[in-house]
Amino acid sequence: MPAQYHPNMLPAFAMIETARACYWLLPWMPFTLADVIQLKEGGIHRSISRKLFIVYQLAHALDALHRRGIVHGRCVPTGSLTR
Repeated sequence: MPAQYHPNMLPAFAMIETARACYWLLPWMPFTLADVIQLKEGGIHRSISRKLFIVYQLAHALDALHRRGIVHGRCVPTGSLTR
């Protein structure tokens, strides 16, 4: 595995830095966390253990970013990509 690999983060293809912000070019993912939460059939709205597992995964990904000195923006379901 590459040194920068983390199982809960997407690999970045490139980074674009402007005077106002930094943008990451990531692979396309079909769903956001908000999509998964809102699914009626097969969604996670009924399973508290599944919700807690997702929170656990997000916490590990954020911890990995922080350990690398990367500051992220707000963490919201519409900004969290998932498969």
